[in-house]
Amino acid sequence: MVIHDEFHLLGCSAYVDLNAIKAALAETIDGYDYTSASMRLEKIRLRQQFAASAKSQLSNSGALTEAMQPQVPLTDKGPETTGHKASSEKITRRQLRDFLSPVKIEKLSGDPQVHVGGFRCSDKGFLDMTDEQYIEFLEWCIKNKILSRQNEIPKQAPVCLQGRGINLDDLVSQVRDFDKIYRYEAGVKRVTASQASGTDQGTSEHSR
Repeated sequence: MVIHDEFHLLGCSAYVDLNAIKAALAETIDGYDYTSASMRLEKIRLRQQFAASAKSQLSNSGALTEAMQPQVPLTDKGPETTGHKASSEKITRRQLRDFLSPVKIEKLSGDPQVHVGGFRCSDKGFLDMTDEQYIEFLEWCIKNKILSRQNEIPKQAPVCLQGRGINLDDLVSQVRDFDKIYRYEAGVKRVTASQASGTDQGTSEHSR
């Protein structure tokens, strides 16, 4: 499927990541291991644990004042590479997490930001929001039970979506039924000069 804009990409991503909730395999994001959302939430928690641990160690040492403390690297590599050797299960889980591209897209550069490690295509990201904001949106969907058509759509959008000019009713429809709404394409397709002049002989299914 071709997705032409970020609004529809957000709906598609949430639709995929909430499938386990919709299928009643889990009630929370971390209740089902086999989604990218659960791995992203795991990475967020690891970063928070690592940052808290590093800050605590610096504070207890008395070597640095609060103002002088350096920024703690936001990576999940710390907790799993210290102490005893990690189990093969944890290594596999970490490899799966590392395979995921970042959520936050870097829009200012045309550079595709090919991943130097080779185990994923790009480091560029795909949505104009952070991992934390994306998880916040998913948790808002779960909390308000928007996957059920019997429930009304909340009037208040989650903080991560406020000020973005997003129509909440349309977005919820995407999350609920993305696969049923679209077949080949989703989003607002740009009309090229050849299409506008009628010289483009190609045909495609437009989004609904």
